[in-house]
Amino acid sequence: MTLDEAIQHCKEKAIGCDACSDEHRQLAEWLEEYRVLKRADKPEKPKKTGDGITWWYECTQCGTAIDPHDNYCRHCGQRMEWICRLR
Repeated sequence: MTLDEAIQHCKEKAIGCDACSDEHRQLAEWLEEYRVLKRADKPEKPKKTGDGITWWYECTQCGTAIDPHDNYCRHCGQRMEWICRLR
C-alpha cells in the first residue's frame, strides 16, 4: 500500500465507523503531515532568479530567497542541493 492509498483508506474508514472515526481521521492527518515532511527532506536544486542586474536563489517549493550557504529553506524547511557553494 502506498502512502496516498493509506491516507485515502483512513479517510474512508473515518466516515464509516463511529467508534473509531476520530482515530482514522487523526491517522490520516498524521500521514498527510508525514508526506509533506518526506517531500521536504528530498533535496532540490534552488532556482536561480534575477532581475537583469542582480541574481539570487529561490526555494522551488515556496519561492523564498535562499542564502547560498543554507542547506534548508528557512521558510518551509525544504532541503537544498547545491552543485557548488559560493565562498
